[in-house]
Amino acid sequence: MEIYLIRHTTPLIEKGICYGKSDIPLAESFEEEWKRIQEKLPESIDCIFSSPLSRCLLLAEKLQQSYHVPLLQDIRLMEMNFGEWELKAWNDMDQTSLNKWMNNYVSEICPGGESYSDLIYRVKEFIQELRKLSDKKILIITHGGVIKSFYTLLDIYTPEEAMKQPVVYGGIYQFML
Repeated sequence: MEIYLIRHTTPLIEKGICYGKSDIPLAESFEEEWKRIQEKLPESIDCIFSSPLSRCLLLAEKLQQSYHVPLLQDIRLMEMNFGEWELKAWNDMDQTSLNKWMNNYVSEICPGGESYSDLIYRVKEFIQELRKLSDKKILIITHGGVIKSFYTLLDIYTPEEAMKQPVVYGGIYQFML
């Protein structure tokens, strides 16, 4: 099974703001980014999965219109929940709490949110269900943290190495299951 994970396009939010699972709009560059993504994808796809957040769903719906295949939303594909830190500037957060989390983000839970391990667990359940499908080519429109979780769960990188991998807006990451 070929999996194409696509990170949502550029969000409309100031740099330095933690936005995790918050539903924020996309930048005006969406149409231009969408065209570049479409040019790099295979001619046929069997199914599309998407995070239900609008910054992913808009791209997923455009792709569904192109491919005429089922589109399934799955909450397990949402970005990590940063809890109390959502929509706050990283520099404005309590630095003691932030440093505690940054020094052990794999198992440390964000205040009122989740840890990277929690995210990995969600994505692991999703991958287990994907393996049961007969589809050959699947698109998944999601977030940076989810893509990094795929790296970890498919034994490409350790969690620490995966978190250091660049995952760009509108980037396409191919995996085999």
